[in-house]
Amino acid sequence: MALYEYDGREFTSIKKLSEYVGIYEKTLGARLRRGMTVEEACEASDLRCRYFRTDGEEKSVSQICAEQDKDRDLVCNRLKRGYTIEEALNTPKKIARQGSPIVVNGILYKSVSSALERLDLSDRESAVRHRLRCGMSPDEAFRFVDGETRNGNPIVVNGVYYNSISSAIKRLGLMHKNSIIRRRLKNGMSPDEAFSFPEGNKHKNGG
Repeated sequence: MALYEYDGREFTSIKKLSEYVGIYEKTLGARLRRGMTVEEACEASDLRCRYFRTDGEEKSVSQICAEQDKDRDLVCNRLKRGYTIEEALNTPKKIARQGSPIVVNGILYKSVSSALERLDLSDRESAVRHRLRCGMSPDEAFRFVDGETRNGNPIVVNGVYYNSISSAIKRLGLMHKNSIIRRRLKNGMSPDEAFSFPEGNKHKNGG
């Protein structure tokens, strides 16, 4: 007497059904006990339970990865994207670009991100990267004074570093030019150009 019907066939035991669909008997039984229909239990996508033939034997992804010391999650993801089992196992893993090395205070770091993490400055990443883009040296870009504000982006005007645009405007006595300077910067002018005004309105260098 058939206990299970699937794919137009009849099966007298879970074992025979599992052999036909290529899913472990225990896994199939557990799915049925959870209330799944036979179709749902046999068609549920779980690559860890599928069998693949390697070295003349049928094995699960977990078994194959354990025997060949492969990353199971990586292999499963590749299989889901349509790789064959051989491609999923043997395609070299792409190494993500880690960024360029950087030397800060005489110490070499693999990247800006690595330096930020090692120097406990991750919360100031945007400020450090902005400084570097403005041409500051790594030693200067990673240097912070105790109590220094973290608000706003730092800016370099004519070689002088300021904590923010507001700080530069105030220190240079250009509060009356605030909106003009900000509009210039927004339109893509360099800091030196944005803070430059005709004779008589020129800013004074500050620190």
